[in-house]
Amino acid sequence: MNRWGDAATWVGEGLHREVFYFGPEKSRLYGSLYSAEPLSRHVGVVVCPSWGYEADRTERLAHRIALTAAQVGGAGMIFHYPGHGDSHGASLADATLDSLADAAACAIEEAARRRPAIAWFPVGLMIGAAVACIAQRRSALATDRLLLVQPELSPSAYFGRLAKSAQRVTLGSGRINEMSFAYPLPPKVLAAGTDSDAQVLDALDRFAGDGVVVRYANPPSDGTVPDTFTCLTVDGSWRFGAKDYPALELGIEEWLAGPSL
Repeated sequence: MNRWGDAATWVGEGLHREVFYFGPEKSRLYGSLYSAEPLSRHVGVVVCPSWGYEADRTERLAHRIALTAAQVGGAGMIFHYPGHGDSHGASLADATLDSLADAAACAIEEAARRRPAIAWFPVGLMIGAAVACIAQRRSALATDRLLLVQPELSPSAYFGRLAKSAQRVTLGSGRINEMSFAYPLPPKVLAAGTDSDAQVLDALDRFAGDGVVVRYANPPSDGTVPDTFTCLTVDGSWRFGAKDYPALELGIEEWLAGPSL
């Protein structure tokens, strides 16, 4: 364990990188933290990933966001939801919107514990945007700021599409609401229907801070994001399952490096 601990930290080129586990003993969560050394900007992001297959495909983007936040003088942290990736705990199939938001709030608190001089706020990728909206309200240590990347703010619609996609892939022979692209669908979220959507909308209605959306021009916004949010649109189209999103990545990097932080 001592050798693992030694290997879990790296310092060089003006950066400090560490990987670790945090959270309750029964549901240890994986975290990866990048920070500038020394800090020149006391702002940090906690990246809330997407779900299952899409979370895997956008892992590079999540790391890039966290690393960019550190490269411009601050810090960035990524984490994995309970039962996903390198995290332990309950099966991903047992997830609810509340359990995902609780994990994100726990990640914000862990980031603040490790870097208390930094003002932390959540960044949500795709359906992780819905998680980020609720986590921002739930964590007393999150600042009044949100960054939503290609946001999916209707859990019922998002997971409903995944369930239908699984049926098409198996030519109708698969059992609906169970698996999608080798990952379990969350039956409790599907069963909650539009109640989950209402949780997200309520969090957005109560949010009175600095909100930013970075998204592709296509598909166009569904209108769920409040008009008070700044929307930065980049050229191109969103492609489910892609691994690289260069235009989206550039737009995020420009915002993180800009004067608004």
